[in-house]
Order: sequence, then C-alpha cells, then structure tokens
Amino acid sequence: MLERLTFYRDAVKVVKDYPVIGAGGGAWAALYQEYQNNPYTSRQAHSFFMQYLVEVGILGFVVFMAFILFIFYKYIRGFINSNEEQRNSYFVYFILVLSILLHSVMDFNLSFVFVGMLVFIGLGGMAAAMHNKPLRKFKVSPEAVRPIYSVVLGLASIVLIFVTIRYVAASNNITEGQNLLKTSKNYQEIKAPFAKALDLRANQPDAVLYTASLDQSVFKQTQQQTYYDEAYSLLMNALKKEPYNQDLLNQLMTGYTLNNQADEAYKVLADNAYKFAWDINWYEKLISQSFELGYQALGQGDTDKEKSYFQTGIEAYQHVVKGVAHLATLPPGQLQGRPFSITPTIALNAGKMQLLSGKAADAAATLKKSLTKDYSDAANRETATWYLAALKKSGGSDKAVQDKLFAADPSQEQQINNLVQILK
Repeated sequence: MLERLTFYRDAVKVVKDYPVIGAGGGAWAALYQEYQNNPYTSRQAHSFFMQYLVEVGILGFVVFMAFILFIFYKYIRGFINSNEEQRNSYFVYFILVLSILLHSVMDFNLSFVFVGMLVFIGLGGMAAAMHNKPLRKFKVSPEAVRPIYSVVLGLASIVLIFVTIRYVAASNNITEGQNLLKTSKNYQEIKAPFAKALDLRANQPDAVLYTASLDQSVFKQTQQQTYYDEAYSLLMNALKKEPYNQDLLNQLMTGYTLNNQADEAYKVLADNAYKFAWDINWYEKLISQSFELGYQALGQGDTDKEKSYFQTGIEAYQHVVKGVAHLATLPPGQLQGRPFSITPTIALNAGKMQLLSGKAADAAATLKKSLTKDYSDAANRETATWYLAALKKSGGSDKAVQDKLFAADPSQEQQINNLVQILK
C-alpha cells in the first residue's frame, strides 16, 4: 500500500507538468524515472485511473469519466424503474464492469487488452438496458445512421488490421535477426531482417538498437566511417521519437566512445541525468566522466573546462548524497527499490574533484566514506592515498590509515607528496 500510494503521488507530479491533454500513450513507463520518489521499478502506475490521467490529461480523463458515469447513471435509473425480470436480464454486465473498474482503482488490469474488452462489452450490455430517447434537436433515423456507422467502423477496422500486420511482421523480423546473431557472422545476412523491420516500422527501438550495435561493431573492426555514421543517424532519429529510451542513449554513448568523442558521451550523460534521477549507474558514469575530462583539461591548462567538468561532477555527487539522505526518511516497511548509494567509485572520483577544486576538507570527508580495511585492494589503496593527501593539504592526518597504507605499499608515501606538490 505504501509503495502504490507513492506511485500515485508521483503520477500527480507528471500530471502537473502535462495537465490538459496528458503526456501521451505509454507516458508512465517512459517518464516515471524522472518523477519517482525513490528508485522503484514499475512500468505500471498500479492504478488504471491515475495512469490514464497521466496519458490523456485532465481533459481526456473528464471525457472518459463522463462517458462511464453517464452509462452507469442511465443503467441505474433504468434498473430502478424496471420489473424484476428486466433487472435480471442485464445485471451481470453491471457486476462485471463495476468489479473490474473498482479493482482498477488500485491495479493495472485494464492494461491487458482482454480485460479492457470485457469492460466495454459489459458497458454495451448495460447500454442495451437503458431507456433511450432521441435528442429533440437532432432527430435522426436509425436507418440513416446504421450504414454510415458501419462504413466508418469497417474502414477503421481495416486500417487497424493493416497497421497491426505490419507491426507483427516487424517484430517477427527482429526475432529472426536475434536468432541469426547467435548462428551467423555474415554482416549482410544478420542486418537484412533488421532492415526489413525498420522498413515496416521506422524507428522501431529494438531494430534500431540491434542495427546500430551491428554497425558500431563493424566500425570498431574496420574504422570505416560510413558504418559509424549510419548507426549515429539511426539512433538520433529514434531518439527524436523516444528521448527517454535509456537503451538508445547508452548505445549512442557507446558509439561516441568508439569514435573517440568522449566529450559528446559526457554531454549525453549530463544532459539526460534528470531523466534517470535514481539510476546510480548513470550517476556513477557521469561523475567518473566528469573527473576524467576535467583532469585532462587540468593537464592541458584549460582552467575553464576543468572547472566546468568538476562542477558538473560535484553537483552530481551532491545529488546522490541528497538521494541517500532522502531514502533514510522512507516509512518503515516501504521498499526502497533499486540500489542507490555512494559507491566506492563515486566517492573516489568526487573526492578527487573536490581536492583538485581546492576543497580539501570536503574531499577528505568524501574519501573517508569509501575506505575499507582491505589494503591489498588497489582501488582502496588509491582512495587512501587521495584521502591522506586531502588531509595533509587541510592540515590534518590519520596515522592509522597511513600506517596500513605504507605497510601495504611504501611507494604511496611519495605519491602523496607528489599530489600535495601538484595542489600547490
């Protein structure tokens, strides 16, 4: 119950940003990571009504509820005025629809097409029991309406069937390509079914991902720019349609890395961090990349770039710190969701950036958080080295850590002195 109430509060946050017509079909699955209160994983809001409100906004929701309530009102009114035999004829539809809709208040059963069909069949049964009168101002003969209705419904059905066939065919082509990846090493043979899928459904995310990955692999082996360019074009076009698709963003960063465009990969991490506020892997990459590029800029004497990179990395670290503190306030019994903590990699890189930015005391406090007792571990020795350098720079010391580090690796004493010298 605590977790579902959290989903509903997060859904309200989305509605506040997309109030009138909503954020579109599938909006919750695409957007919830940006708005979530804690790092849960749920592609459903666990309430059909809240999820529908997110997708169609207040306007669409009012129209939908007016339709539902009108049918219930007319049915109940007719039920009261009917005899017992008439009541029993259609009561099963009322029970069917009411039970599913009530259950949908706190679950996502209407996301299943079959359940949705049951609801609308039930609404049709309820409508059959209604005492209807033609509108006074628009008296239209049923004989005139039926042919028009049938033609419109028939055309809509044909279009829907045609689109569905194309989408299913695209999905089958993707499955064929996945199977070929396991058995074939022929680039053209593997790529063919994915190309067919893209012809049938442009920018289909899975087809784009597999094609881009295939092109990037060939580019890595051959260094022929055309393969990189094709993958880049596919990913950028797909991201215009699905800017919140994390897999597409990760594949784009993979391409930038292969093409020695570390700064472009960093921009993807920095520009999209707000979309994945509770993804600790995303923030770990962002903080690590900020340090690496900032350290390179420092070596090149580019002070402005150094400060910019380090500022981004330190702000990302503060975001993680605040997130960890917030998770400590969750009510007892509520599950946190995915892991979210200050990892050793985050602490090390954040501490380095703080120290190189002249915040020695902050750096020492940050680095100390990730120290362990295992000085045989190279990563822990590096953390201890930077920690002692930060302490020395701020006028402090930690003899216990120093003795253990020097006992494990005496050369680290010189490394600390070199760091302090650089910081001067």
